[in-house]
Amino acid sequence: LQHQGLVIPYGVEVLGARALQYFTSLESLVIPDSVKLIENNAVSNCGNLKKVVMPKSIESTGEGTFAGCTHLT
Repeated sequence: LQHQGLVIPYGVEVLGARALQYFTSLESLVIPDSVKLIENNAVSNCGNLKKVVMPKSIESTGEGTFAGCTHLT
């Protein structure tokens, strides 16, 4: 799948393990306030990801959540 920007729908509570892994064209990601947990490697190896909007509602992130996202600062 090819996505330049992605907004996770409100109501999603868990971003599952490897859910967005290797989405190489993903440049931006918006995570809603409903998300409480981001599992291991959920957004890993998205080499073009430059911007992530994360809410304060997130209680836990797994290992390697953004591993390999080399354009994030």
